Amino acid sequence: MSLHFTRCTFRYGRKVPVLDRLDLSVDHRATVLLGPNGAGKSTLMGIGASWILPTEGSVTWRGIDPSRAKSRAAYRRAVGWLPQHIKPMPGLTVRENVA
Repeated sequence: MSLHFTRCTFRYGRKVPVLDRLDLSVDHRATVLLGPNGAGKSTLMGIGASWILPTEGSVTWRGIDPSRAKSRAAYRRAVGWLPQHIKPMPGLTVRENVA
């Protein structure tokens, strides 16, 4: 079971791409991303979690593509992301915020 990034490109506005035609498969054993600030680690994780969508290319998990509205909920039930700096939603328990 791998998360597949296929020719993923992402730009913030009209700037130079943060990710440019990235091909990557991340299996369940991968736990670390290392790189300098601005290297695209958070952008990659945001795309993988479907928080943001790639400008070009696709991301799939078990053939589920989060860019399709009908399959996004199933994708999000299977793939999660907890960023370093979070803003918990008031009124929810810790478990509910993580879910």
